Amino acid sequence: MGSMMMSSDLSVVLNPCSFCGSMELLLTNESDHYGRGSREMVACGGCGTHGPWGQDEQDASMLWNKRCAQAVLFP
Repeated sequence: MGSMMMSSDLSVVLNPCSFCGSMELLLTNESDHYGRGSREMVACGGCGTHGPWGQDEQDASMLWNKRCAQAVLFP
């Protein structure tokens, strides 16, 4: 089971953190210094680990879930 994060029109189900099992997950964004865009990342509020940066919320969520699945398969 994952954590439900709602943001604008997007609802994304995230897997728990593969390191600590926490469901306290945060979706954060960062703008580049030149105002050309932003990127998104999922981070764990339990242990501080974070997923790779994605182009948007959906991309960041898919990368987080992929990372969690890989951690289970290849501990």
